[in-house]
Order: sequence, then structure tokens, then C-alpha cells
Amino acid sequence: MPDPAFGTRPPDEGHWLMNSLEEVFALDTDSPLHRTRTAGIHRLLGHTAGPLVGRSTVLAHALAHHFLEGAIAAAQTRDVEALTWYRSAPGNDYSALMVDTDIGPAVVVAPNANELRRSDISDTPYYLINTATTAAGQRQRDQVRQAYAVAATAGFSTLLAGAAPIVCLLHQRRFDETLHSWTISRLPGTVFTDYTYEPIVLARDLIHEAGHNWLNERLVAYDSAIPGGVSYYSPWRATERSAFGFLHACWSFPLTVLYAVEVLPHITGAVREFMVAYLDLQHQMLAAAVDDFRHAVEHVCHHDLRRRMIDVFEAAITTRHMGSFG
Repeated sequence: MPDPAFGTRPPDEGHWLMNSLEEVFALDTDSPLHRTRTAGIHRLLGHTAGPLVGRSTVLAHALAHHFLEGAIAAAQTRDVEALTWYRSAPGNDYSALMVDTDIGPAVVVAPNANELRRSDISDTPYYLINTATTAAGQRQRDQVRQAYAVAATAGFSTLLAGAAPIVCLLHQRRFDETLHSWTISRLPGTVFTDYTYEPIVLARDLIHEAGHNWLNERLVAYDSAIPGGVSYYSPWRATERSAFGFLHACWSFPLTVLYAVEVLPHITGAVREFMVAYLDLQHQMLAAAVDDFRHAVEHVCHHDLRRRMIDVFEAAITTRHMGSFG
């Protein structure tokens, strides 16, 4: 049965969640889980000293997964030099790759397309920090710093600090082009994204992808696996998707709706027109998904996590009644 509280909040309370977004993302599971995983990876790699990025548990955790994936790939291809580097990688200094931001230290890289990898597990391309990795350009770093600042002001600093400390910038594009972004579960804390030189838009995409990372972490932390064999129609992809994929969409897209509503009063011109059109589209998508979401969210067995997912979805739905955004 759908949660009885679903849909009970009146439309005139559309702004109810805006001042408590940071609380939505603060579930106090990050640090213990991250410390345990990071220590386990370091032991597996044969590294016993503490990481130099120890001031950021989340960043150390995200980097550790790059080192683990790199070591596995190097072992599979018998690349002794690369394997040796990855085994010592946790003790290296990565300050040259890091940017101080409003959400804490972040690593920002911008690899060329030919540096992306694909695995036997998935065709989704990805990039691993390696011995040849260099920092992104200054303008790119500044854009990420500004995007973090915008997102933090809108109430998403806890989300980004906990779920997006590594940003891999891909293709620079225009507003009128499709912007691609993604995450992969094997690299928690890393976001792969196209970008424009507009921090308002980049912040939206960082929030969306950080939402995916955050939800994956919580499902693991609370042992709340989504059952397979169940699917729902996804208006975002105009096709059937697994319950897992559908719920991810019903979590991350509402986050970007709440973000857009927060920043719209402060922006003008082409960026505002872009965000208004985006908000209108997302309201249509959420309206089309609401009935299936009522049932799909019941697959989340952890009550507090399920409650937060419902709260965010409802808050995004109710913003449609807050007036014209044009």
C-alpha cells in the first residue's frame, strides 16, 4: 500500500522544504561507511599510512575507489607500472588537482575523450585518476567553484560535500545542445558531466548526479536493496525502467526542480529562459510519474529514507502551484 501520508501536503506549502534541504541529506551514515570502505581499500592495496586527503573523509573515499578500479584494471592487463602506482596512490599528494570550494576540497579534472575507459561490465565511459592526470584549466576550475557556491546557497552544500567531491568535466557545449552527465556505482563521489561556462547550469547537473550518488550510498548503508523484476514507465526516457532506475529518476530530478525554484528569482536573460523551460518540462515529467512513484517508493524498505524520498518528490510537485516562472 502507498504511504498514507503521500500527497497530503497542501499546494500553498510548496516552499515547506526549502529551508530544511540540508537536513534531508544529513543522515549521519557517510563518515563511518566511508572510513570503513576507505580503510579496507587501502589495506587491499597494501597501503597502511593515513591518506594525505584525510581532512576530507568523503574525498579520500572517492579517490580510494579510483585507486581500486585502477589497480584491478592494471592487474587484468598485467601493467606492472600502473599497478605499482595505484598501490602507492593513497599516500600521494593530490593538492595540484584540488580546488577549495564552499563545500570543501574537491578534485576537478577535464580529460580528453580518448582518455575515457569502458569496462566489460558496462558501456558507460568513465575516467580514473592516474599517474598522468593533470588539473583542469583555471577557467574550468573556477566554473566548478562557482557552481558549488551557487548550489550551496540554494541549500545543497551537504549533498554536494557528501556525494560529489570529484568532478570530471567532459565536453563544453552550448545551452541549446544536449548536456550529458552520469555517475557509475563503482566510483561513488565522482560526477561525469558536460558543461557550459554558466555555473547556474553546471550546479543543476552536479546536484542531479550527486543525488544519484547519495541515493546509492543510502541504499547500501541501510541494506535497502530494490528488488529486480519490477518495472515502471519512465516519462524521462519514454520507456519502461527497472524500479531501481525509476526511483533514481524520481529522486534526482525533483532535487533539480527544488534547485531551479530557488535560483530563478536571482537570474536573468538566456540562463533564466533556459531554466524556466527546464522547470516546465520537469513539472510535466513529475506529473506523469506521480502515480507510479506512489507504488514504487514502497520498495524502499528503510522508513526514514523512504520518507525523505517522498518529501522531496512532494515538494517538487507542489512548486508547480507557486505561480508563474516565466
